[in-house]
Amino acid sequence: GGKLEANELIEVKDHPYRRAIFSAAPEATHMAGRVPLTQAEAEIVIAAFKRAEADMLANPIAIHERFRIAAMMKAREQG
Repeated sequence: GGKLEANELIEVKDHPYRRAIFSAAPEATHMAGRVPLTQAEAEIVIAAFKRAEADMLANPIAIHERFRIAAMMKAREQG
């Protein structure tokens, strides 16, 4: 739907709902939000995350935005 689903991957073995995930998607090795991924799909996403991070680290505006988002998330956690 064009909306951000996840900004990190979680290995299924570490996911709190791993049994349900393995039952519904036995080939899944990672989760991206609600989306189960196979190992090959996860490798594509990991490579994309690495490229995006490299692009952000080269752009001062992106660095500022990353800090702004981190501060917002920390404030949300603290109430």
